[in-house]
Amino acid sequence: MSDDKVSMAVNAVMKFDADGNSTLDRNELSKYLDQVSNQLGKPIWPDDKKEAMFNKMDKNKDGVISIEEVKLAVKETLGIK
Repeated sequence: MSDDKVSMAVNAVMKFDADGNSTLDRNELSKYLDQVSNQLGKPIWPDDKKEAMFNKMDKNKDGVISIEEVKLAVKETLGIK
């Protein structure tokens, strides 16, 4: 069950991979966070919080967020080990 939740969440996030390179850059993550905020009726995150989220997710510090890094972030959020 938890694998299904992780896969669904990863697929939702990766839909914002506009250039199709299987990674998210800062702009793509920003667009994802904006859409989630809008869907939840919450204020848009300020740029500094988006940057902090990007830096937290970019575990290997290569300047993009890979699918594996998205999976790790989803698992952390859902409390899955």
